[in-house]
Amino acid sequence: MNVCILEDAKKDIIELQKCLENYAQRNQFQLQIDVFYNANNLSEILNRNYDLIFLDIYLNEDNGIEVAKKIREYQDVAIVFLTSSKDFALEAFQVQALHYILKPIDEAQIEEVFQRYSAYPHKAKEFIKVKVGHSDISIPVDDILYIEKDLKAALIHTNQECIRSYSTLEMLYEQLNHSLFTRPQRSFIVNYGYIKEIKTNIIILKNKVEISMSRKIRSEIKNGYYEYKFKKVRSDGNAN
Repeated sequence: MNVCILEDAKKDIIELQKCLENYAQRNQFQLQIDVFYNANNLSEILNRNYDLIFLDIYLNEDNGIEVAKKIREYQDVAIVFLTSSKDFALEAFQVQALHYILKPIDEAQIEEVFQRYSAYPHKAKEFIKVKVGHSDISIPVDDILYIEKDLKAALIHTNQECIRSYSTLEMLYEQLNHSLFTRPQRSFIVNYGYIKEIKTNIIILKNKVEISMSRKIRSEIKNGYYEYKFKKVRSDGNAN
């Protein structure tokens, strides 16, 4: 689980980290915690796939509520406000904060945060990091239709555009959930959610693109696709 702490008080950071690490140890899961002391690196924060952001309302140079509004323009990540005052409870509600906890932070509050997180209806969108030019960008996984190899590059076809990346297909496929994506041949990665039909040796996407399948893994791909459809029907009652 990836957690971001955006807080300018070192004492509060240490206490929060301790509570988080203790909770993770008790519940036997791995936690990656990144700390930022101000919102100057907000673009970097947005480019990382955080599951949970702890955000101080009273930052030195920034208003935490305004920072949360900027985050909300791009992501539905779970946000927990840290504060020594109840004055901003209404504003926190308006940006759909997961929780609003008062300092000093204790383990009971962190326990409640994770209880709420487990029932959170809008988990953060999943992103993959891709190399474009001299920088890395994040792309929402749900937006990816398919990815194809193009010489030494990868063409990532999304709902909005085609992005040329110098990440390898192997690097990209490692970041993706293999129950949602398949690799019908060495040069392609396909999102099960955008498949319209699978014929004997061809995948037809909803945008009418046709991609051939390797003979060796046809049955594996078909089984994966039917499993995806089955799970989708069970979760939302709709296979499309």
